[in-house]
Amino acid sequence: MDRSRAYVLVAGMLALWVVGCTSSAPEPRPSSVRHFARYFFAEPSGVGVLEVDTARPSLCYSTQSFPARPIAIVEKEHERVVVPYAPRRTQYCDRSVDVTLAQELLEHPGSLVVRWSPTPSDVVVDTPLTRTP
Repeated sequence: MDRSRAYVLVAGMLALWVVGCTSSAPEPRPSSVRHFARYFFAEPSGVGVLEVDTARPSLCYSTQSFPARPIAIVEKEHERVVVPYAPRRTQYCDRSVDVTLAQELLEHPGSLVVRWSPTPSDVVVDTPLTRTP
């Protein structure tokens, strides 16, 4: 496969992945309080999207792989694993996420990182969350 086709294939997969992940976004609320946030976590060899909702406590994520790469949400300051995930699908949603974790992700995303290996052959890295506009 030539390089341009590979880029088109990867771009198409990423578009489908983002559309699938964003389909869980809630309707905007009239309140000024934020209940939902979407973050990217990116490394040179892979990208993931993490969505958090406190109105209906949930945490969903997806990576550029099937199944989604296992991740752990880690408290940066103490390097403590808050919650690990190892899904069997491309997108994973935890509909029973602890509301305290969901609130922490919304209010202080810089205090947490995603620990993961972007590809099976990569080392495990801690990746910061980048909020999407």
